[in-house]
Amino acid sequence: MKKTALKLRRGGLSVKGNSIFKSLDLTLEEGGVLLITGPSGSGKSSFFRMLLGLACEDEGWESSVELFLSSRPGWVSQNPTWDLMGNWVKEEAGMKELQMLGAGDLYERRCTELSHGEKTITALAGAFSKDILLLDEPGVCLSKENRSALDSLLKKTGKTALIIDHTPEFLDTADRFLSFDRDPPSEVSREEAAGYLERIPDYCRPEPEGTGLLEVRGDLELSLPGGSCVGVSGDNGSGKTSLLASIAGVSSAADIKCSWMGRPLRGIRKRRGIVSYVPQEPGRFFLARTAGEQAGAWGIPEDILTRFGLSGGMDRPVETLSAGEKQRLAIAGAFSAPVMVLDEPTYGLDAASMEILFEGVREKCSGGGIVFISSHDRRILERLATCGVNLVA
Repeated sequence: MKKTALKLRRGGLSVKGNSIFKSLDLTLEEGGVLLITGPSGSGKSSFFRMLLGLACEDEGWESSVELFLSSRPGWVSQNPTWDLMGNWVKEEAGMKELQMLGAGDLYERRCTELSHGEKTITALAGAFSKDILLLDEPGVCLSKENRSALDSLLKKTGKTALIIDHTPEFLDTADRFLSFDRDPPSEVSREEAAGYLERIPDYCRPEPEGTGLLEVRGDLELSLPGGSCVGVSGDNGSGKTSLLASIAGVSSAADIKCSWMGRPLRGIRKRRGIVSYVPQEPGRFFLARTAGEQAGAWGIPEDILTRFGLSGGMDRPVETLSAGEKQRLAIAGAFSAPVMVLDEPTYGLDAASMEILFEGVREKCSGGGIVFISSHDRRILERLATCGVNLVA
């Protein structure tokens, strides 16, 4: 008979007086894999905070729960930059686990040199030293090969795992499914989970017209007419973020020179009002206290907030926003520029939020704007991109 790895009774959580969930009961045996689904902002990541004891009262959290964990979990958050505390990868993870994830070459690297996906791999390798895993959207920034390696490692090691995801990637890996789309959160069948996770918006992209508005020269050669959506793909560490940050003018990691309507764009100042940039983990750059104050600092009009599903709850502290809500707020802040550069913008987005993103890209391109978008999800790029750039590490 298998031992109990996790047992939770009457779990409830609120922050600053706002209830997130209540009456959650869950028991998970050793070796079980639980896939957690639900809309952005429904409390999935907050549930992990409660399990880890990070829902602190002095930060406004209130939790009530009877909880048993057979051992301290290994956690991979939505922000892998925050997961890595050492200077070197070898201080964070063992060679064995890295090799099992197909990333043994990272062992002697500095953490500051890693791409977002490589940081996720390092955090995953470190977490696998534990018997219980809490994985918050672990696959969204991983290449197809790395996602396959993670799936194989979960099956091979037989670890107890709780996985939050908005994609069908781990449907076949999991043996149980918990939906936060219900009150209280409760278990659903594999078929119900699949029906929720496999939704993706239909999309008819406009065809680009006219001559090149944006010229890109250097490591990448592009002449882009209005209405273009450039899909950027490539393995982890291939340089996607460096390329996009250089196009946006916030980095010189790639040799990139841009011109807009024949006018050179030298540095970030010349790009102001023309090129906007949404980096990975955009919440790191929120400086205001509440979502409304952040929207005001960026000058986001009310109609744009409504379009991105952000018209309510703007008095909430920014630290209580989910990853998907932070993504939508950052994209809304970037929407006024004719050229939008979006680095892994689907991170934290549920099906409804994905539809909002698709509609925003469609509107931008239909109006003659230009969008750059990077993703490891081929379904996204196949539907959105009018042309593509694939980088090789």
